[in-house]
Amino acid sequence: MSHDQVSCPLEHVQTCARPFDRYRPYARTEQFDAVLDRARRLKGLRVIEINSTPRGGGVATMLHSILPALQGLGLDARWYSMCDERAFFEMTKQLMDLLQGANGHVTPADRDLYCKVSTQLAAQVDKLSADVLVIHCPQPAAILSLLRRQPSCGSIWRGHIDLAHPNPAALAFLEPFLCPYDLIVLEVRAYCLPGIPSQRQRFVPDAIDPLTTKNKQISRDDARQIMASVGIDISRPVVTQVARFDHRKNPIGVVDAYRLACRSVPGLQLAMLGTLAAQDDPTAEAVYEEVKRYVGNDPNVHLFADPKVIGQPQVDAFQTGSDAILLLSEKEGFGIAATEAMWKFNAVVGTDAPGISAQIDNGVDGFLVSSVDEGADRIVTLVRDRALARQLGQQAHETVCTHFLLPRLIDDWLGLFEGLSRRQAARAA
Repeated sequence: MSHDQVSCPLEHVQTCARPFDRYRPYARTEQFDAVLDRARRLKGLRVIEINSTPRGGGVATMLHSILPALQGLGLDARWYSMCDERAFFEMTKQLMDLLQGANGHVTPADRDLYCKVSTQLAAQVDKLSADVLVIHCPQPAAILSLLRRQPSCGSIWRGHIDLAHPNPAALAFLEPFLCPYDLIVLEVRAYCLPGIPSQRQRFVPDAIDPLTTKNKQISRDDARQIMASVGIDISRPVVTQVARFDHRKNPIGVVDAYRLACRSVPGLQLAMLGTLAAQDDPTAEAVYEEVKRYVGNDPNVHLFADPKVIGQPQVDAFQTGSDAILLLSEKEGFGIAATEAMWKFNAVVGTDAPGISAQIDNGVDGFLVSSVDEGADRIVTLVRDRALARQLGQQAHETVCTHFLLPRLIDDWLGLFEGLSRRQAARAA
C-alpha cells in the first residue's frame, strides 16, 4: 500500500465502569479519601485517552483498568485506539527503537507517513470535544499539533518507553510534536526531555490492578499445578520471563543467562511467555522465530505465545509459582511484569535499566544486574536459597502495596487533571 492510500480510523475501545469502592482494601485510608474528593470535584470531566493498540503490552493492559476506574468515579472517560495500519506501525516501531537509543534516522518518507496518518487521526479527534486529551506513546503523539479545536482544559502526552539515552535525530523529530502539550508525563526522572521546559514535565510510574485475573493471588501449589498443565515439570526448578518477544526485552540474553545457570543447577527449566497480539509491534513474530531457532531442541526451554494456551490465569501461575522471575530487558520504560511478580511474593532478577531499578531495591526486594553473567548468578542464588527467595518476595510484595497499586496511580492522574482544570479556570478568570 502506498502512503497515499493509508487510512487509519480511530476505534472506540469499550470499557465498563467499575465501582472504585472495590479498591478500598488496596489503598491507605487517606489515599482512598483523596481520590474520592478529587473525583467529586472532577465529576463529568470528559477525558479522551488515545493509544496505538487495544490489546497486548503494558499500555493497553493499564488502560483496561484505568478507564473503568475513572468511569466508576464519575468522569466521562473514553478510550480510542488506532487501526492496524502495518506500514505506519513498522515505521513507528523503528522510531520507538531509535528513541531508546538505536542507531539510525527518520527518513523523509517516514516523516511523510507519520504526518499523513497523524493528520487523519487529528481530524477524527476534532469531533470528540475533549476536556482533557491524554495521548500515549510516540505513535499518536503528533495529533495535538494538528488539531483545529484544542481540549478545553488541557492536554497530556504520556511516555511509556525508556528515554534515558535517545537517538538525537529521533528525539529532534519527536520533540516538536510534544511542545504543544500542557504536560509531559514520564515514568521516571531519568527520562526527562531536554527540549521541554522542566515545569511542564511530571514523573509518574505505572501501577498494577490487583482486581484483574492476572493479578489474582493464588497459592504456590495451585500455581504449580497450572504450570504442569502446560508442560512444566514441577519437580524441577523453573525461571520465567514474561515479556513481549522484542529485542529490547533481550530474549537471547535470557536464554544465555539460563544456559549459564544450568551449569550450577542441573535440570533447570526456562519459560518465556510473550504475546504476538499487539498490532503496534509488527516484529514480534520474527523475534519469536529467532528465539525459537536459538533455543534449538532444548526440551527444558518452553516458549509460550499462543493466547489459547497462555491467558491471564497461566501468566498469574507462572509469576507465582516460578523459582525466580526474570526481566533482563536492555530497555524498559517501566517493568509492569516485574511489578506483577513482586505483588505475588516472587523475587525478580531485573536489569538496572531506569524503569526497572525504580521498582527494585537491589538485595532488599529483588536483584538488579548489569550483565547476563550477573543474571545467571542471581538465578542460581534464588533457586538454591529458597529462604532468601521468600524473604525477598515478601518485601517485594510490600513494595508494591506501598508504591505500585492502581489507587495510587488514579490519585496521581486525578491530581494532574485537577491541576489542568484549575489552570484553565484561572485563564478564564
